[in-house]
Amino acid sequence: MPKTLINIKEDILMVARQLLHEEGYGRLNIRTIAAKCGIATGTLYNYYKSKQEIVGEIMRMEWCMMVRRVDQAVKSDGHLMDKLGIIYNELRTMMDNVHNVWFDTSNIDMSKNELNSIKSHKDELLKGLSDKILILIKDSERNKDYELIADVICKLFVLYGYEGKVEFARLQDIIKSMLV
Repeated sequence: MPKTLINIKEDILMVARQLLHEEGYGRLNIRTIAAKCGIATGTLYNYYKSKQEIVGEIMRMEWCMMVRRVDQAVKSDGHLMDKLGIIYNELRTMMDNVHNVWFDTSNIDMSKNELNSIKSHKDELLKGLSDKILILIKDSERNKDYELIADVICKLFVLYGYEGKVEFARLQDIIKSMLV
């Protein structure tokens, strides 16, 4: 009797996320993921075509969870800096959860098409985050280039979030000076 597979996609993603965190992208491979899921490599390929597709799905899921939490924070009562702090901390958490793979492709052996695909996807998602920041900071009373300021804040968050060494409190005065 054939083995019944339940929630196999979720199992693949869970195992891949764990391996990605423990070993990094370079050591992640389809055979290991399949073995840890208790399935044949060919079965895994029925669900995902490559490890890049698996990692892309993990990153998309992490991003979507982050965006939901950011949306809740933006809608809540609170000060602008508190809301920006939540966005920054959520971005850092998302980066930690995918082991910074999304932002650090320098040590990864990928084709030019794969790198371009990741960059395009990353740019699209960061534009969405920048748009959320724009909604928070936009003030129709002042004549400022809020789109540029939102983009700068987003890139500041990505840079320092990636490094993981700077707490939001250290960025507050810089952000406030851009908004005055």
